[in-house]
Amino acid sequence: NTLYGREVPSIIYRCLSFLISSGAIFQEGLFRLNGSASLIKQLREDFDKQHDIDFNEMDPKPDINSIAGLLKLYLRELPSSILTRKFYPEFRDAYNQKTDPSQLSLIFRTITQKLPEVNQSLLYVLFKFLNEVIENQESNKMNLRNLCIVFSPTLNIASEVIIPFLVDFKC
Repeated sequence: NTLYGREVPSIIYRCLSFLISSGAIFQEGLFRLNGSASLIKQLREDFDKQHDIDFNEMDPKPDINSIAGLLKLYLRELPSSILTRKFYPEFRDAYNQKTDPSQLSLIFRTITQKLPEVNQSLLYVLFKFLNEVIENQESNKMNLRNLCIVFSPTLNIASEVIIPFLVDFKC
């Protein structure tokens, strides 16, 4: 499935497409408010069996917070870091060397280009969406700091490594 011009797993495509079409980026509490634990569990089981579910065809449609919860669950349970065990230390070291922020983004871009294509695509799609969330922080109350609080443990990546992906996404 293609989102933002990138091939991503169906669960990522379905979750983000649903959140986009539902106007979730304007909803206060996005990624902070818990969805229905039983619905998230059921959707996860359905994806495990069917590999693809269109949330818009469900009756009743699931709520935004449950889909956001399913997305976080999927990301949390990835078998390895989205930045990979091999390259994560390079991202962390680049930050720890107190590199000039404008240079840090260029270094991150260079390291990102070494990642497997599937990881690059997932990073691109996720952080593009999260940038749209930040752009609407007036209504959703999810600024850079709040997204880092949520996604650092979800992705098992230090906040300081997440920040350049959000702040300098266009780089």
